[in-house]
Amino acid sequence: MGQRSQIFLSVNNPVKAIKTKQKNYNVDFLSTKQKRMLGSKDTTILPFYDQWCFGGGLVQKAINILSHTSEIKKNPTNINTPFTNDGICDMLSWKLTFKEYIERVSFILNYQQKENNFTSCGFGNSIYFGENDKKFNEDYTSMDNNDGILIIDTINNKYCFMNIGPHYDNELSNGIYDIEQLVPISAKTYIEAYYPIKAEKLSKYRKEMLEDKPNGIEEYITKNILRNHKLIKQLEDFSVLTPYEVNQLFPKMVKIK
Repeated sequence: MGQRSQIFLSVNNPVKAIKTKQKNYNVDFLSTKQKRMLGSKDTTILPFYDQWCFGGGLVQKAINILSHTSEIKKNPTNINTPFTNDGICDMLSWKLTFKEYIERVSFILNYQQKENNFTSCGFGNSIYFGENDKKFNEDYTSMDNNDGILIIDTINNKYCFMNIGPHYDNELSNGIYDIEQLVPISAKTYIEAYYPIKAEKLSKYRKEMLEDKPNGIEEYITKNILRNHKLIKQLEDFSVLTPYEVNQLFPKMVKIK
């Protein structure tokens, strides 16, 4: 039930960040199981699951993360963020736990300061899903999904949305299945799949509803153009991940082209 989507964050791996410092602080930051889940590479994937997040709501999650991680570029040794190695190591000095590390990442991902035309201000519901099964870190098609996925490279500040389900023309509604399968796309392409800015892109059901109102289609299209732009302009400075880059982040997946 619900609008199911997932978010995958490529981050500095806590296992590598604390390797030389954990003994100095005498704190059990990572359990053996957590180390196994995160792997031994310089970066790792943090998977998040959301039961009700799609369209503009999922684009807002990209804005939340990238607006934060792009600021880090100005101060790579920032200790007040979980997205730098220095920030992770600073947590050791305070004897914080991996759970509290995830809570910090989750806060940045989920907190929306201002309301927009798609979602209310406050906290979203994306929850960390990498605790029990390593496949969630390695396979972006392993969870129940009907609204696509969001992949963010927090080190290089790139992102993409992707349809991991079927591709077909849905007469009842506009959405992710209007997008080609397993093709990295921009926020603009993703959000316009839900809120079209051209009349010919409207689903049959939506068009029939709007045709019953005077100027219904024109007003709906104008509304979509304005509200889409307010959101996607916040991601204009960020590049979309290429198929090659997605393959590099998920080396155990079947390669996309």
